[in-house]
This record gives sequence, structure tokens and C-alpha cells, in this order.
Amino acid sequence: MLFTSSAFFYGYLPLVFAGYYLLGRHSPIWAAGWLFVTSVAFYAYWMPEFVFLLLGSIAWNFWIGTNIGKLDPVSGNAENRRKAKRWLIAGVSVNLTLLGYFKYAGFFLANINALLGFNWSFGTIILPIGIG
Repeated sequence: MLFTSSAFFYGYLPLVFAGYYLLGRHSPIWAAGWLFVTSVAFYAYWMPEFVFLLLGSIAWNFWIGTNIGKLDPVSGNAENRRKAKRWLIAGVSVNLTLLGYFKYAGFFLANINALLGFNWSFGTIILPIGIG
């Protein structure tokens, strides 16, 4: 289902909005949960093989953010700021590594093969939705 399809515009989108507003009247947590579930379902409909990658990335970033938040780096404690900075670097590094693999690994390997005469291959790397 594409964002520009009539199935999205007349089916999926009204269902998501209705669920969000109905659940939001009772609990903002339920409304946020509804958006999470429908977003993952939308992603899974298009590219189910990357759902676990998406959920793993979400869990990793949530864990990193939680660890940074526990340190309260704004409080003025220099040690907490250093620890928070290390967590931030770890989080960004993992995200950039994933991006680099999916977006640029084939490009770099093709150039190494051309330069050195090798025939190495990662196989076919399919880009997840959102990396383009």
C-alpha cells in the first residue's frame, strides 16, 4: 500500500485517525500505543522482512535514551555529562553503522573489487523502507 493509493487514503488513514482519537479520549498512552501498532503494521505490510530490524532499532534507541535520561546530563554534574555523551556516541554509532551497511556497503565493496581486482560480494542488499 502506497501513501498515494486510494486504499491508504480511504481505508487505512481514516481507521488510524479514528482509533487514535477514540483511544486518546480515554488515555494518551493507549493512543500512542495505537499509533505504534498501526505504524509497525503499515511497515510490515510493505516489507515484513525488516520488521525485526525496525523493532530492534526502536528498542536500541529507547534504551540509549533511557540511559541518557537517567544520568540527568543537564544537572551540571560533569561526570554525568561525560557518561551521557558516551551513551549518545554509542547510540549514534550503531545507527550510522546500520545506515552505512544498507546504503553504502555495496558501493564500497564494488569500488574495492574494481580497484584491487577482487570478486567479493555481500549478496543482494535490499534497502529497508526509509533508506533511500
